[in-house]
Amino acid sequence: MVENQNYVDYQMVLRNMLSESNGYRKQWKQRQRVHKEKKDLRGKEEYLSGMKAEEKYAPIITLVVYFGTEHPWSGARCLYDLLDMEEELKEYVTNYRLNLYDCQEHDTFDEYYTGLRQVFETVRYAKDKEKLKEIMEKNREAYSRIDSDTKEMLEVVANVKIPEKFKTIEEGEERYNMCKAFEDMRLEGYEAGVAEGIKKLIKSAKNFGVSKLLACEQLIQQYALNETEANEKIEEYWGD
Repeated sequence: MVENQNYVDYQMVLRNMLSESNGYRKQWKQRQRVHKEKKDLRGKEEYLSGMKAEEKYAPIITLVVYFGTEHPWSGARCLYDLLDMEEELKEYVTNYRLNLYDCQEHDTFDEYYTGLRQVFETVRYAKDKEKLKEIMEKNREAYSRIDSDTKEMLEVVANVKIPEKFKTIEEGEERYNMCKAFEDMRLEGYEAGVAEGIKKLIKSAKNFGVSKLLACEQLIQQYALNETEANEKIEEYWGD
């Protein structure tokens, strides 16, 4: 089983313990039903147990994959971490350990050869856009043609939106150019910053009694606008 976590669940250890226990009980119940149908249990122990002594069950392994972008996993990693007990009691208390994969604890993901690598790298460096840009440039071929499953996973776990305009069809399969989408997002972010800067300059000019003419000159100088564009911006924001 795989548990995908975007945020830390402090009771994840208990969740996994219960889930796995239920899984083993389900296997036992299935065996029990078969034995009742076959009526092949013999002796008090087999009847009591609902199984034969030599029977074995399939192991259940739960992998917790943490996709958090804010910080590394900060919750318990085993049952002992959740228990308030003296050290000498540990030998009597059965521990349970999480199989945890925290993207924040890795700097490289070279061992992955599927779209999972792009997902992990994006999550790991979501807060470091320059590093992410560097990684994309080094692996441009992979990032410029990610499959639809990887795109969907990125949108869910990393909150990365890749518009349909960056979609292409290769041999009947949908591919998405994340490099161009990333560059487009950076451009949109820059343009949003410029717009906010223009608005603040005009507001400050008005508040400090600066004339519209002088404000227009400042816009032309600082934001490379022509006179018409500058005056349009002044008219748009001066009266707000």
